[in-house]
Amino acid sequence: FPTAFAGKERRVEMTGEVYFEVAPLTPKGGHGRVPFIVSIVSPSGKPDGAEIQVLGTHFNVMAYKDESALETTLLEGSVKFMKDNNAAMLKPGQQLQLTEKGQFKVVSGVDLTKVVAWKNGFFDFEGLNFETIARQLSRWYNVDVVYNRKIDDLFYAEIPRGTKLSVVLKALELTGKIHFEIEGSKIIVLI
Repeated sequence: FPTAFAGKERRVEMTGEVYFEVAPLTPKGGHGRVPFIVSIVSPSGKPDGAEIQVLGTHFNVMAYKDESALETTLLEGSVKFMKDNNAAMLKPGQQLQLTEKGQFKVVSGVDLTKVVAWKNGFFDFEGLNFETIARQLSRWYNVDVVYNRKIDDLFYAEIPRGTKLSVVLKALELTGKIHFEIEGSKIIVLI
């Protein structure tokens, strides 16, 4: 994003996960507001056509290439999510999920604390399967996770993100559901 916005809109491009607190902005002269637009970038580095328009609000966008859906969660204000010819307005506490097939799903009553746990310095593994946890660990610690079979158990933990990887893995092992070995930048799941 630019250090200063110029023109009739404020536009940023993003991939990964970003939390926004956008203040309303009125142009010089005071007529109307300058919209803030988030353009989602595909893993190839090109805009994929998904945009979020906002005037002033707090929201979180999760757009990782290894997740099954792009998620936009509204904490405060309102946003309009657009992709191709589809659009959806979100209210606080709602989450829009855009699947790989381009389908919109709006979910109400989202646990906002869980959505922004990463921003507040925590892993929130409440009721998550190991595949979801492994993707988060892989991104945060820059490691690869290797395992031979799917682990159906759900895990429950809240762990500070500053915790060493070995300590996080030990906490997961204490459940008795899973065991690990670390080889360089690779986590091997021992069943």
